[in-house]
Amino acid sequence: MGISLKVEAQDFAMLSSGYPPKQWNSFDVLSEFAPENSEYVLDLGCGDGEKIQRILDATPGASYLGVDIADSPEVNSRCREDERFHTYDGVNLPFRDNKFDVVFSRQVFEHVRHQEPLLREVWRTLKPNGLFVGSLSGLEPYHSRSIFNLTPWGWKVILNDSGFLVETIRPGIDGHTLMKRQFCMHTGTQFQHKHKDGTGEFNMEILQSERSDKEKNRLMLQFAGHIIFAARAIKKKGFFRL
Repeated sequence: MGISLKVEAQDFAMLSSGYPPKQWNSFDVLSEFAPENSEYVLDLGCGDGEKIQRILDATPGASYLGVDIADSPEVNSRCREDERFHTYDGVNLPFRDNKFDVVFSRQVFEHVRHQEPLLREVWRTLKPNGLFVGSLSGLEPYHSRSIFNLTPWGWKVILNDSGFLVETIRPGIDGHTLMKRQFCMHTGTQFQHKHKDGTGEFNMEILQSERSDKEKNRLMLQFAGHIIFAARAIKKKGFFRL
């Protein structure tokens, strides 16, 4: 029998403090938390491979590897053909233990059928204290075969239970804007962001209010369409893969 990977419970207050209020994206957080001199970075759910350069810009000198399932709308649209792309079964990553300094996952886990088994594989393939960073859907409508939507608290619990210590969880674009965008797509009307920097209307309303920074962060997290995160793989005596 394996020993549980669960780490000590983290205070929920950390989810809305310690960072400036803004609408975040996963590349912001990757650049902020990526370790210097990373050797290998994995793009989990690499899809069409269009993220390669942005990932490498945030992890200078690292070697890029991408992995995804064999069949998805994004994978099927991939034009690139090189040895950096790998296929897996949706759970078992085809890489050795402790290989990666960083695993990056952008809008993937809402499509994953077996989330916690895959998280344990991410934990296995990361080096001790390796960085797991990315984003996933909160209040985002169904899209591209999505299965699950998570809350910031739910994702923190799942990460802790899978052996990760959460560094930060931050709000991306708000759910209201994503719903409006999806509705426009279905009705054939053009969607345009009201704000040039891409900040959602709901988020902007909060940011322009007189609330404290912590309260702004809390509200944006509660109504986040995308949840942005960074966590570390905790590997110490007594922690084994289940």
